[in-house]
Amino acid sequence: MAFAMLGAFAHVASAQSSVTVTGGVDQGVAKDFVNGAYNTVVQTAGRSARSNLTFLGTEDMGDGLYARFLLNMRFHPDTGSLNPGANNANASQFFRQSYVELGNNRFGAIRMGRWLSPFQEYNGQFDAFFTDTVGSLHVNGIFNRGNVRINSLVQYRTPTIAGFSGLIGVGESEEQGVAVPTTKPAGVGLRYQAGAIDVAAAWDRTAGDVKTKGLYGAYAFGFGKVMGQFETTDPVVASNSKPKVWSISTRIPFGQWEFKAGYANLDAETSSGDKKKIGIGVDYNLSKRTALYTDYGKVTGGSAVGDQERKPRYDVGIFHRF
Repeated sequence: MAFAMLGAFAHVASAQSSVTVTGGVDQGVAKDFVNGAYNTVVQTAGRSARSNLTFLGTEDMGDGLYARFLLNMRFHPDTGSLNPGANNANASQFFRQSYVELGNNRFGAIRMGRWLSPFQEYNGQFDAFFTDTVGSLHVNGIFNRGNVRINSLVQYRTPTIAGFSGLIGVGESEEQGVAVPTTKPAGVGLRYQAGAIDVAAAWDRTAGDVKTKGLYGAYAFGFGKVMGQFETTDPVVASNSKPKVWSISTRIPFGQWEFKAGYANLDAETSSGDKKKIGIGVDYNLSKRTALYTDYGKVTGGSAVGDQERKPRYDVGIFHRF
């Protein structure tokens, strides 16, 4: 398939190229449960991944043919150091995403490098908090099965046809940070977007042979948007037997204000592992690029949820995009 696409790309007209620098800086204070303890922390040391720097380069070679690269890193604005989040603490500079892509508007694209697994590419877009802040209802946030990015990935991405788009890819088993890799990580996804409707489905497998299936959906009403996620993982992960996680959330803009709220539920099929979370938040947009925000989150559940984890979480901060 890759060679067939390369053959379709053979004719190259005059090229035009550009490089853009984008990202954001999110600085705030949160009372949060991080690394097994309930503490006061700077926001980006815990939940927020919004402090990031991205280099994106595109070359338009004519006839719909293009080449693209992306380098993306996440950082702590209070210290300037890398913010690996759930990734390896010794993460490299552009651990978050780094790839090169060759594509054609008619035939799709081949992407190679480090990129999100299919379920992770979709699910963050169906959380009213976009996986950030203490209010996040990201289903992979309440139950993190790890390995959400794939190293040495080769992925085919279809063009969008009548609202449908898809992707399929595979990586190298020894490149994933798994102590004893048993298989090559792989994944496939399908998405449909048309007007107010946005739905997606994904399946992926880690190098440790942990499989995740996900369904995602959103509908834009005239006054806001409602979003939902459902994921299930197999086999047993972190003492949870085939956990099922779902969430529903909404974003409602009102002038310069934007309200966020939702609920997430983890059913681990064991009473001690169940978790539930509510999230509430509000943004005040000073401009198209700068916002003030505050959020609240609360986790409850069985005996596996300790007293510190049950304590209320809240934050307040400033987020600027560039």
